[in-house]
Amino acid sequence: MSLSKNRAEELIKGFAGELKGEIVQVDSLFLAINTDDKLACISESTNRLMESLQAEQEQVIDGVHCKLCVLTNMNAELVRRNVRWAAPSAAGQAPTQTVSTDCDVKQLEALIKQGIKPMFVPNADVEKNYRGFLDKITWWTVQNGYKKGYSADAGVLKTEEEVVGALVLGYSQLKLDCGSKVNEEIANLSSEEVAQKYAALPEDFRSKLESSYLDQKFKAADGSKIKFEMPELKRIALTYVEVIVYARYVHNTYLNNTPWPVDFVVALQGSKTVLTAPAEFLILNELERLGARTKAIMK
Repeated sequence: MSLSKNRAEELIKGFAGELKGEIVQVDSLFLAINTDDKLACISESTNRLMESLQAEQEQVIDGVHCKLCVLTNMNAELVRRNVRWAAPSAAGQAPTQTVSTDCDVKQLEALIKQGIKPMFVPNADVEKNYRGFLDKITWWTVQNGYKKGYSADAGVLKTEEEVVGALVLGYSQLKLDCGSKVNEEIANLSSEEVAQKYAALPEDFRSKLESSYLDQKFKAADGSKIKFEMPELKRIALTYVEVIVYARYVHNTYLNNTPWPVDFVVALQGSKTVLTAPAEFLILNELERLGARTKAIMK
């Protein structure tokens, strides 16, 4: 006979004391967080997560295995690996809305019903510990019994090392800072100077750009119409070519080797050049054509 939730609650409270939030069930395992901020878990059958969690206190009560665990980085990672809803997941083409652990579970579930994925984003001034921030969200989902899914953004990443670190931790959205790759000088050049610099670009690159964008009409994400003229196309290409090259390199070097979906965003922090709708369209389109599917450009 399987362990009932009422019996599980009775055992957990007797073993771990008063609880902070919900008791959640994961297959044969019951989890809860007590008022001392420790994870209580019980199971009457063999369970991979139960066996792997590092316990501070452990005992068997009436044939039910009980563990009391400190909320460590390792235990949080083990929960994310073994409990799908406790780990972040990519939003894909779904819209997202930034939320915090101060939100009520019903607020997040209401977003899900509207087709919007809740997204946790660290405050760069306060929450600089990427691992600690993700652990905080993990324990929040357990404490509140939130099982509807969420996305987690690691914030703006400035180096390849930060990208790797965020991927290893399991963040589901990465913002790559490409602001330093924007050629700010192009906006101040004359038409003749732009034409000269554009002619120096590889012929194959220029040919593909011109055949792809000239004499055609496109629709932006907001529904507005976009049409490229040659002078504008030259300036966009020269201004953002290094952004495209760098973003493609990072995406295809690291994200292509990740066996789970990750949302990729290009950030242009610090750039003084105004990102026009045609430029944004071209960057996203070129990255996708080059195999670096990109969710958005962060201006």
